[in-house]
Parts: sequence; C-alpha cells; structure tokens
Amino acid sequence: MKIGGRVIKTGLAIAISIFVATLLLPDSNGALAGIAGIHATETSVRRSFDSFLNRILGNILGAIIALVIIQTVGVTPVTVGITVILSISLLNYFKLSDVMMLVNTTVIVIMIGFEGSPYLFALNRVLETSIGVIISFVVNSLIYPPKYDTRFYQGLEYLTSQTLIWIRASVRKNTDFGLIQKDITWAREQLDSINGLFDLMQGEMALPNKNKYSEMRRLVVYRQMTRTTRIAIDLLAAFHYNAQVFDEFPRKLRHEVRDRIEVLTSAHEQILLKFNGKVPPENVNFLQQSTKERLSYMEMFFDQAKDQMVLPDDEVDATGVILIMGAVYRYEEELNHLNVLTRVYMRQPEPDQETVEQIEINKL
Repeated sequence: MKIGGRVIKTGLAIAISIFVATLLLPDSNGALAGIAGIHATETSVRRSFDSFLNRILGNILGAIIALVIIQTVGVTPVTVGITVILSISLLNYFKLSDVMMLVNTTVIVIMIGFEGSPYLFALNRVLETSIGVIISFVVNSLIYPPKYDTRFYQGLEYLTSQTLIWIRASVRKNTDFGLIQKDITWAREQLDSINGLFDLMQGEMALPNKNKYSEMRRLVVYRQMTRTTRIAIDLLAAFHYNAQVFDEFPRKLRHEVRDRIEVLTSAHEQILLKFNGKVPPENVNFLQQSTKERLSYMEMFFDQAKDQMVLPDDEVDATGVILIMGAVYRYEEELNHLNVLTRVYMRQPEPDQETVEQIEINKL
C-alpha cells in the first residue's frame, strides 16, 4: 500500500478544516468543512485556486436557492429534490458544474437540518463549507505543492531517447514491423501524457510567482522539445509505413539518408545535453547543410520520386519518397528551432517580462 503526498494533504486538510470550523462556529460539528476539504484538494495549485473560487461562489448560489424554496414552498422530500434540480441547472448555466457535488450537499444540509432562523443556519453552513475550501487550498499550495517539471522532463527525455533508437534501427532495417507498430502507438500515448503535464505546468503560470518569467522561458523550450519529439515520432512512422519505398532507394541515396539521420538524431541528443548544462550553449552547430549539399540531397530525392512515377501501378509510387523527404526536413527544421531556443535560454537566465508567445516569437 502506497500513501502519496496528495493523500496525506487531503487527510491533513480535513483534520484542520474540522478543527477550525468547530472552533469558529459553535453550532458546527465540522462535517461540511471536512467534506469540502476532500473535494477541494486538486492535482495542481492552479486547479486548487480555480476550485477555491468556484466552490465559494457555488455554495453562495446554492444557499440562496435553498432559502428561497424554504421561504416560498417549504421543506418536503419533493421540494428538496426540486431544489437540487434547480441548483444543478443554475450551476451548469454558470459553468460551475465541477462543484456540483459539494454545493448540493450544502443545499440538502441547509434544507433538512436547519433549526431556528434558516438565514443564520444557511450562513453558518456556507461559512463552514468555505472554511474547508480555504483550508484545503492553503494546504495544497504550501505543503508539497504539485511539481510536474521533473516528471515532465524525465518522461520526455526517456520518450525522446527511445524514439531516436527506433529511428536509427528503422533506417538500418533492424526492426520487426509488428513491434515497431506497437512502439509507435506507445510513443504517441506517452506524448499525450507528457502534453497533459505541460498543460498543468502552464496553468501554474496564472498564479503569482517570483520566478514566473524564468519559468515561462523554460516552458517555451519545453514546448519546442515536445513538438520536436512529436515530429521525431512522425519521422519514425514515415520510415515504418514506407519501409518498402525506402528499400527501393538506390544504395547511395539510402546511405545519404542514413548518414543524415545519424547527424540529426545525434544533434537531438546533444541539444538535450546542452539543456542539462553538459554541453556548452554555443555547441551543436553541425545541423545545417551547405547550399550545395542541400541541393544535391534534394535532387537525389526528386530523381528517385520521378523514377517511381514511371513504375507500373502495382509498384511503389512516388508518394512515399516525398513523405520520407518531408519528414526528414521537418525534423531538421524543428531541431534547428529547438537548438536556437536552448542556446539562448542557457545564455540568458533572466528575461524581460514577456508572455510565453512573445518570448517564442522573439526566440527568447
């Protein structure tokens, strides 16, 4: 059995919420505060902040609805059900559906548990729930706040290294078709998970942070790293799905492609080392081909595509040749952009106050 940090924080938030609620509200047993503590402990500080605001607003709205029904219709099982229906409808209208469970719990407690003045009872229940929401937000923000940076980078680095290994193996025909198909599927699933972590990190940027702009610059590099790895997976897929086309290449062209892939994948690895501080920022300058080399390289591709076009219909056509060439050049372009971003990021640790989009446009 594993008890993680979020589980511990949830238990702590519940305990503190109940204690504070019973201390500040004499007629409270802390139950609603504890329930609020469970619901408001989110996976990130940003989500916890959004939850904090939405739950406070939702509970005020729910209390108002409950009071209106109590004063106009009265309390019966039917009216409680009708009140919950109205509450759900209004929460959906105001785009607060994520707080529906907690708000309706408060509504039901107000309607069937009030004694004396319903207004005072409703106010105390809203305050009790708010205490739980506030305490859980503070606990989630200050005690082991979720950090996705390490998980993101380790996952991306591992995915990238595996993809580069598969690409090298594919161009040398050292792969099994069925296995590489599974690997491509796995790689795309992993990339989706990594993008999810990136979204969580980007969401944190909306909160005040003294290191905000430094983190924004790092996110720019991270976003390009993710994009480049996605293009590398596309390159792997291009070789995989057009393996027969690549086998038809003349020997010289196959060797040229293999050599170019070795250069690009080696550069990719060294750019990651540069980001880790293990390679100087000015290094990794061997990506670009000379104009003469580039023209010669492209001419070989187009010549091969023309040769394929004159083959019978049941033979390999020219489309696969163009797909392979396009995938190689797109990978090269993304690597060049990543190299520039990484170089400038490592040279300039402190930026001006710019948005993520402005930083990327200006290449930091």
